[in-house]
This record gives sequence, C-alpha cells and structure tokens, in this order.
Amino acid sequence: MCALISKKNKRFLKKRAKFWKECITHPILNEHLVVFEAFSGKRCGGNLRAIYEYMMTAEEYKEFRYVWIVTDVEAHRDLKVRRNTRVVKKDSRAAYILYAKAKYWFNNVALPNYLIPRPRQVYVETWHGTPLKKLGNDIEYEVDPRQTLAEMHKKYYVKGRKMDYLVSPSRFYSEKMISCFRLDKSGKEDIIIETGYPRNDALFKFTDEDVARIKEEIGIPEGKKLILYTPTWRDNQFKKGDGFQYNTELDFGKLMKELGDDYILLFRAHHQIGFKDVASDVTNVIDVTQVDDVNDLYIISDMMITDYSSTMFDYGNLKRPMVFYMYDLDEYQGEVRDFYFDIDELPGPIVKTQKDLLDAIRDQFENFKYDDKYKAFTEKFNYLDDANAAKRVVEKTISLDCGPLYSMYKGTIHCKNVLRKAARDNYIKLSGLFRRMGLCVTDNSKLLRSYKNKHKGERCFLIGNGPSLKISDLEGLQEKGEITFGCNLVTKVFDQTKWRPDYYFMIDRICAKYRSEEIDEAIGDIPLFTNITTYNIFRQKPKNPVILYNIAKAKYRVHSSPLAYYIPSGSTVMSLMIEMAVYMGFKEIYLVGCDCTSTFSGNTHFIKDYTDDNLKAKDAKKIIARMRKLGIEGDDYEKYFLDGSLNAYTLLKEHAMKRGVNIYNATRGGALEVYERRNLDDFIL
Repeated sequence: MCALISKKNKRFLKKRAKFWKECITHPILNEHLVVFEAFSGKRCGGNLRAIYEYMMTAEEYKEFRYVWIVTDVEAHRDLKVRRNTRVVKKDSRAAYILYAKAKYWFNNVALPNYLIPRPRQVYVETWHGTPLKKLGNDIEYEVDPRQTLAEMHKKYYVKGRKMDYLVSPSRFYSEKMISCFRLDKSGKEDIIIETGYPRNDALFKFTDEDVARIKEEIGIPEGKKLILYTPTWRDNQFKKGDGFQYNTELDFGKLMKELGDDYILLFRAHHQIGFKDVASDVTNVIDVTQVDDVNDLYIISDMMITDYSSTMFDYGNLKRPMVFYMYDLDEYQGEVRDFYFDIDELPGPIVKTQKDLLDAIRDQFENFKYDDKYKAFTEKFNYLDDANAAKRVVEKTISLDCGPLYSMYKGTIHCKNVLRKAARDNYIKLSGLFRRMGLCVTDNSKLLRSYKNKHKGERCFLIGNGPSLKISDLEGLQEKGEITFGCNLVTKVFDQTKWRPDYYFMIDRICAKYRSEEIDEAIGDIPLFTNITTYNIFRQKPKNPVILYNIAKAKYRVHSSPLAYYIPSGSTVMSLMIEMAVYMGFKEIYLVGCDCTSTFSGNTHFIKDYTDDNLKAKDAKKIIARMRKLGIEGDDYEKYFLDGSLNAYTLLKEHAMKRGVNIYNATRGGALEVYERRNLDDFIL
C-alpha cells in the first residue's frame, strides 16, 4: 500500500499529521494570537503587511501577538525586532504549533491543503490581486504540468470551503472569486467582505520623503525616469525541479540602449517565479524582485509596464501611465488562461512587439492624460480603495468582544493550562516511550541514541560560569586533552583563549532569543544540546542541534533516558550536562565553575561582561514574574534558587551512583557540597 503513495502525497500526509499532532497537544486557542503567511512564506508584504501594520499602531490591538511564517527567517530581520512579533520558519514545528494555537489566520494565496482551521479559528483570505486572467474553476485549458484540470478545480473548491472571510476590493472581484472558488457550491457566498484592498492604503498616504527614502535604499540616482516592469507567470512555462520560468521576448539591453541613460527599468518578477536574476548585467536595469512591499516600487515609478498581472489595478490608483506588453496575447488568451473582461477596457496601449513597446513608452511619457477610459477603469475596479481598507478588514474579522466563550476561557485560565499541559505531557511521555522502544524514530532520536555510552569509561569536565573559574583553568584542560562541556554564554571568552568545549549546552531562553546569532557564530559545528522549548525560541537555529523533549514540572526529577523526556523545572543547565554525561557513559564527571550562585547575588559569573543591562533586565523581569506566581518575595529569591539547585544535584548524585558513575566537584570554592571535592590543579598542572 505504501508503495502506491506518491512522494508528493507522502509529504502532504506527513505535514497533515504534524499539524494534527499539535492541535491535539494544544487544544486551547489563544484569542489574541494572529498568524500571517504571505505568498507561501516568500515575502512579508501585500494585504497582510498592511493589516499587520494597522494592528501594530491601533491602541485596541496592543495586547495582540503576531507571527509571520516565512521560508527565510534571516531575510526578515526587520520584523524580528518588532513589538509582540515572532518570525518563524515555514513547516517548522513552531509554525505548526502556532497555527494550532492562533485564533486568527491571515493568508493571501489560499492555505496549503494540510492546514485545516479548527472550530472557532478564523481564517481570513485576502488573495493577492484583482484578476484579469481567469482563475481556479474558471480555467478551461489543461496547461499546468503540475496537475490535471480536474485536480486544480477540486483544489480551488476545497480551498474556498476553508475560508471564513474573503477580502474584496470591488463587486466585479467578488463575482469572479465566487466563481473561481465555487463558493456558491459550498454555500459560502456571504464570506466576502467588500472593504477595498488593504495593500493599497499606502498609495493614498505616501509623502515626498518616502519617495526619496525608497530611492536611496534601492540606489537610484536623482533625476532618472523610472519604469516598473511587472510581468506575471505563465502556466505553460514550467521546468521540473526549477519551477516556473521567466521567458520573454523582451531584450533588456536593446530596450535600455534605445531609451538612453535618462531611464531606469525596475524589474519585478512574480512570486511564483521568484528571484531569477535575469537582468543583473544590463545597464540601468535593477532587479527589485526581493523588495518586500511592491507599493514602494509603485510610488517611486513614473510608469508601469505589465502584461496580465493584477498589478495594473493597484497601480491604477496612482493615475499614472501604463503600457501593456502582451507579446504572447493570442497564445495566452486562446490556450493558457483567457480573460474575465475585454482587454480594450485597459487604460493604456496594448503592444506585442519590442518596437511598439519602445514607441508606446516614449508616447506615454510625452502625451499621457488621465482620460475618461482610465477613469472608467478605476471606477470599476478601485472605487473602494482609500487609506483605510486595512482598518475596515480588521474591524470586520477580528473581535475585541470575544463573548461568553472567551469570558469562560479567561475565567478558567488555570484549568486551560492544566488541560493543555496534561495533553502535551501525555503526548511527550507516550512518544518518549516509543522512541526508547525504537518505534518512533526521527533524525533527532537517532542522533540522541548515537550518544548513548559514546564515552564509556572516560572522564569529562563540565564547565559552569561561576566566578571562581579562570581562563587558565580552561586552557589547562585543553592542553591535557580533557573532554569538556561548555554552556550558556561561555562563548564570550572564545576570543581570549583557544579552548573550545567538545559539547555545548543551552537552555536559557533569554540568551536563546537575544544572543542566538552570536552563539551560532561562536560555536560553529560544535554539537549544541538544548530542549525543544528553548530550541523553538532560537532566532538563529544552531548548525548541529541535539534536542531533548521537555516537560515543565513543579519539582525536578531525573529521567532514565533523554530519549524519553527531560524535566527542567528547578534545575540548571549544569543539571542537563550531568544527565547527558551519565547517558554518554562517562565513569567520572568533574564539575568546574559550579559555584552555586544566583542571579541576585552580585558577582555571579567569571566573565566580566557575561551579560548586558538589557539582557539583565529581561532576565530579571522573567524571574520576578515567575517568583510572584509562586508567592516568593525578593529576599527569598536566592534561597529558592539555591534550594532548587541543591535538590537537583542530590537527585543527580543518586542517579549517577546507581549506574556506577562518580561525580566530583572540582570548583574552586563555591557553595556546592553535595559532591566530594577534588583539586582542579591536580588535573591541569
């Protein structure tokens, strides 16, 4: 049976299973969590960006939290630093969890099939433009090599059934979307909200300063005439393994030579094609495909050239000249898509050859007028657009008064947490049992299993960050060839010594969130051990991660195998290092720099600039909030942490002794007396 399932269907089933799993383990919705995924994660622009920007500035949504699902996290650093905003890699576990938890989903190309909104989740589809070319169930030609016409029709119908709202900029648009998604068949005609297009709000609000700033960012000299070229994709131009191609009759070099140095062409490929770098060597042609917000390109350009792209409708709001270069008009209309309306309604010249294109460009620059034909075009397709469409969409789709269900949810927050954690804990325990039995095999579980007894009978030194530690201690261990574990921000001394740990450990969430790039660069390919909760927070994912599944409990306990699960509450990163050292089979384990100090004790680290004021404030805020929940006052913070650490170390000592493993404390001073003392100088001198 499995042999009959295609690779494509296997990928679909795997993704669907991952999402369902997270729905089971995260059964309660977060009413103030919004997930955005634009252009299948390739960009963070369009209608979704406009909606996000409005919510970020509106006072009534200040408590909301936002997630952007993207294919390249680092390409969207500007969003990573925004208030209440996370940027998460598409198809990662974190993405599935957030989709499972979020009350609101916003998309602009229709959800992938493996994502199905649950009851009480709200899915808002904005799509990405008014169509000239036919879409979905209105397409009559069998030209898409990825699927049959019947498969494509069914796919659009299924996508339409999922929607709770579909944003519309006009009555014309509403009619065509009902038809292409067969919303009439699924009884969903009333999901359409005619609000105008949020992404066009910016076209009514920009300033001369905005234009100057964008030109400077792109690198456009002053005094140039800017032409924006936005061709769409062709269903019949597909190459297996590479996706849709950019093939055109346009000779960029010849065109720009004829136009002269006064002109610059901005080339913007369709998101289906992506960045192809098709004109990088042509003078006065700039590839702007990777600019997130196409509005930036609209407002700086003096003219637009397009073919069948929906950019024509958005650009029409600016009442600037357009030329329609339809070199393959007969083929496209007769064999590929066909159109929803007569192209004679288009507000500009339609040309088929490069010579006619050149003549049309010159003519439009010299003689363009916003005439009755252009006015009729905007009145038909853009009459709802203004500066407030995003506001109207949000007000119609997002409820601030969540009603009795939300009141019950808020009033029983403790019960919600119990249920959610119980479901998650049970899943982790069950999957952990399967992993130990070899029945639930993942790449990570294989990696964890490979470390079992890897260092049987050897000894190791676990390096803490206590104030007694010295650089010379690390270098002495390096010279003697000892195996060492490093943790947290010990990377800050890497520029002072050639010492490097054999294994690196990190469970501090604040460091993972705000220092992940620094840590990743410092440790390189050194294996990084962490728990899944912390791993999901890493903005820059480590190159060589080893992940443990963790359950937060009130009291620390030691589990027999990291293949099952790890319980971090009441412990420290040193606890995790000890557990893994025992699992790896070390016969002797020595703790170094384990002074057993707390964050509130003053001089707590051997690294002078271990952290900065900003990080300290974030860490203190997190700790204080946790202590208040437990009813612990400021004077008792240090005692609480010390008692918790000593309890964990005592349990770990019993755990190690049962396995014939000896743990020694080779720290110079400090408060930890659970383990027998050893003099570190005996090993490094």
